[in-house]
Amino acid sequence: MPSLTPTANLVKTEELQLLAGSLRALEGHAVSMARQHPDDADFWPAFASYADPIAEQAGCDDDAHEYVCTRIDEILISLGKMDAAHRQT
Repeated sequence: MPSLTPTANLVKTEELQLLAGSLRALEGHAVSMARQHPDDADFWPAFASYADPIAEQAGCDDDAHEYVCTRIDEILISLGKMDAAHRQT
């Protein structure tokens, strides 16, 4: 596997920082969504409307995709919407 150039590493770092910011915003919104939508049938579509674009932004990059999926799982676990045993690996 070819190593990344310094420029490619910088771009990847910047992309991960953007994803991290989006995930922090999602985490803040998720708490409000859980309060506004106590019924799971209402919560999940609201949550997905925020989370899906972040997952799409991560694209096919394995590191970015794994990072986003792990953080989304952590958010859902913290809200009690997901059992930690069902975390994606």
